[in-house]
Amino acid sequence: MTITPRSVGIFIATLILAGGASEVLIRFVAPQDARLQTPNIYQPDSILVYRLTPSHTGEFSNRVEYHTVVRTDERGLRVPLRSASERRRRVLMLGDSFVFGQGVEAEEALPGQLELALAGQGDSVTVLNGGVVGYSTVQEVAWLERIGATVKPDLVVVAFFLGNDLQDNRTSSLERYVRGVITAAQPRWYTPVTDWAYRHVELYDLARKVPQAWADRRRNGPNAVVTGYSRKYHPPNDTVYRAEMSITATTLARLASDAKALNAKLLVVLVPEAVQVERARQAKLVRLVPDSIRFDFDHPNHDVAGLLDSLGIRWLDLTPALRGAADRGEALYYPIDGHWTRAGNSLAARTVADGLIRARGFRDSAVP
Repeated sequence: MTITPRSVGIFIATLILAGGASEVLIRFVAPQDARLQTPNIYQPDSILVYRLTPSHTGEFSNRVEYHTVVRTDERGLRVPLRSASERRRRVLMLGDSFVFGQGVEAEEALPGQLELALAGQGDSVTVLNGGVVGYSTVQEVAWLERIGATVKPDLVVVAFFLGNDLQDNRTSSLERYVRGVITAAQPRWYTPVTDWAYRHVELYDLARKVPQAWADRRRNGPNAVVTGYSRKYHPPNDTVYRAEMSITATTLARLASDAKALNAKLLVVLVPEAVQVERARQAKLVRLVPDSIRFDFDHPNHDVAGLLDSLGIRWLDLTPALRGAADRGEALYYPIDGHWTRAGNSLAARTVADGLIRARGFRDSAVP
């Protein structure tokens, strides 16, 4: 067979057309999510490992479900694009991506919605967003010790994410994000091309994920995902789980001590992950496990609530309210990303506000 310029051109054109058609098909049939962030949203920190860069504006997206703007003030707290002056009474919210507001704008996130909900009930307070994506309780306590004296909160609200905070408290020093944000990979000559493809070409992302999935399957076995859920909802009483509980108990005790030193009241809010709330996700997961395993999706709630009770820390579990709304058909979590939608943030905020008001002392001192 003779290779001619014409045949080469036809071959290249065919590849381009096939690639274009595949890209369109993937975007409609199997859209590929990706964590996309503009550079320098985070900066390294010797104690916290990383933190939000102060006085910075950037963007945050998963490409298929949301695209948001992230703006921080001089303290490194996420703030709305149009910030109002702070009121005398302050609530400081700490947590991971659920407090930060991954997937929504700052005013739509839990802290912003809580401020609106309290204002609607006649309470004039500023609710500060101290959430940072990926933080564990260990890091949140260190963050409180860093900024507490500057913020001078009347109330500290810490969101404990039941999906991974127990596990992350044992391994928080290992937290990293590679995609050009916290610990960037050493650039190669082709890095600009692959970064562009990662951000814009879903076919490339799918082609990258498939071999990774196969490698994970070979390394961890076919039931690696199920095993991860089993450690949360059917956990063995092994040394790892006991270590997670022990470190979390120590961290929560330190949190209570820090809040007391600031003369601030403390509330811990239990935040469930989507599979704890949405019965369709539960049914899908249960189909993957042997009949001998019975998942208890409230198991982490009970264990963490028990720790809080033993330490005398007031807590509020969002699971019942979110589960009830999900049963009524409300879309509270993004299907792919798994974080709260605007509706999820709003319901969580109203539930927290109602809990604070029911504590009665709130109206007198901005805290329960």
